Amino acid sequence: MGQMHVQRALELANPPKKLFCTDLSQERLDYMKNRLQPLADKNGVDMICINVGEVKDLNPPIAEVTGGAGFDDVYCHAPVAPLVEQGAGYLAQESILNVFAGVGIGTKAKLSPEIFRKLHTRLIGSSGSSMEDIVNTLNKMEAGQLATRMSLAAFGGIEATWAGIKGVKENRFPGKTVIWPQLHNIERSGMDHFAEVCPEAARELEPGNVWTNAAEKTFLDKMLKI
Repeated sequence: MGQMHVQRALELANPPKKLFCTDLSQERLDYMKNRLQPLADKNGVDMICINVGEVKDLNPPIAEVTGGAGFDDVYCHAPVAPLVEQGAGYLAQESILNVFAGVGIGTKAKLSPEIFRKLHTRLIGSSGSSMEDIVNTLNKMEAGQLATRMSLAAFGGIEATWAGIKGVKENRFPGKTVIWPQLHNIERSGMDHFAEVCPEAARELEPGNVWTNAAEKTFLDKMLKI
C-alpha cells in the first residue's frame, strides 16, 4: 500500500515537490525506486528513500529535506502505534497525519494535543474504500491518470492460487499478485522471472519489469495459443 500511495502522489496533476519514503526492507525500497524513479523524474519530484534500519536518527535527514519545517503530509502504512507517534513528530503547519495502516480496534497511541492546537493538524484514516472510491479509481485508470498495472509484482496460473494467497499473507512479494484462472501449469513467480516463462511478452514490459497491455496480450496469446 505504501508503494501505491507513492505512485498515486507522483501521478497527481500537481504532485508534491518532495517525497520522503522509509521502510525497514532495502529490497522493497530498491524495488519501488527502480519502478517509480522514472515517473518521479518525469514529474519533477525529488524522491528520497531511507532504510530506517540503517539510520539511528531520522531527524537530521528530515531536517535537511524540509528545512526544519516538517512535512505537509505524513502517511503511516504500518499498524504500529509507536510509528504513528513518531510520524506525528515530523508534521508541519496545517498538515495532515494519515493513519492508513489498518490499526486494530483498541490500539492506543500517544499524540500531543499541540499538533492540533499549534500546527492545526488534521488526523485522518481509512477502514476501507466506498463504492464511490472504487468507481473514481476505475475512472482514473480509464483516463490514463493512474497506472495500477505498475503494482503487479507476481503472477501465476490456476494451480498457483493458494501459493498466491499465502504469499500475500507472508508479504512474499513487494506488490500485487495476479492469478489467471484460464492458465495451467504456471507456478507463482515474481516479475523478475517473467522472461523465463514468456520471453516474447517480457520484451513488451516497461523498464523495471513493469506490466503493460501489450505484454499481457502477447502473454495470453502465447500461453493460450490463440
